[in-house]
Amino acid sequence: MTTEEPKPRRRWLQFSLRTMLIVVTVLCVWLGITAKRARDQRWAVEAIREVGGIVGYEHTGIRLGWPAVTINGKTMSRLGMQPAPVPGPEWLRKLIGDEYFFTVSGVNLYGSKANDATLAKVSRLTGKFPLNAEATGVTDAGLEHLQGLTNFNVLNLRATGVTDAGLERLHGLTNLIMLDLRNTRATEDGVKKLRQALPNCKIYYQIP
Repeated sequence: MTTEEPKPRRRWLQFSLRTMLIVVTVLCVWLGITAKRARDQRWAVEAIREVGGIVGYEHTGIRLGWPAVTINGKTMSRLGMQPAPVPGPEWLRKLIGDEYFFTVSGVNLYGSKANDATLAKVSRLTGKFPLNAEATGVTDAGLEHLQGLTNFNVLNLRATGVTDAGLERLHGLTNLIMLDLRNTRATEDGVKKLRQALPNCKIYYQIP
């Protein structure tokens, strides 16, 4: 007479505990990343508004203040042209903050008191969006904070203190499709090198 061996329940329990620990670990990592992104965005938005800048979100849009530009096959001079619902339930946004649901879609610093320190905070924002720093106190030192980032698809540095040294720090912004360098201290040689590094970017520049 043969008897059936009992099923290895203990092994199944160990497997279940291991799976649960993995799921909990992944969830904790995701929550940590989400919280950091929200915290960095809140910090950056506050700094932008302190100097008189304007922040646009995906559901609100923002006037860019420069010529129309084509992004993702659509020509626009304003982000968020189509109305969009406010993301996230209102009660939850009040509880944990808008930054967990809102995504910055554009930053306009035109004519504000923004400087190099402001760009350091703007660089903490995630996602691809236009940045207008025209007629601000931004210099080459500020562009160092943008070096190697891929956040920006449109960058307006018109009427700033940027020189050829600062342009070298923009060579890694491979997602740029438009860059305005008019009325800066950049030279034709520096712009030529930048165009070689960013062949898909439309660069506005005039010889001083």
